[in-house]
Amino acid sequence: MYEVKNNGTEAVIKLKGEMVAGLIGDLRDQLHTLFATYNRIVLDFSEVEIIDSTMVGLLISSQNLFKGKGGRLILSGVPSDVIKMLRIMRLDRHFEIISRD
Repeated sequence: MYEVKNNGTEAVIKLKGEMVAGLIGDLRDQLHTLFATYNRIVLDFSEVEIIDSTMVGLLISSQNLFKGKGGRLILSGVPSDVIKMLRIMRLDRHFEIISRD
């Protein structure tokens, strides 16, 4: 689940609960729609309980697509366990991350 807010220059997507395979298809579509309008998108993880490999794949593909168009995808409020996972996978270098802690 998520909600989208915008202030004219950026879109903020507040993610909530579990970001897992069966629940992120709509998020993928929403990101692609926002990429056409905004050059800065913030994904707020402050209320995320868990992410799975499908969500990691969505983050990677979205980052590649958005960066290729000159945009910025920012991960905000990221829990320390998710940051650790991204570090282990060496993906922390590919994202602009603002931790929760």
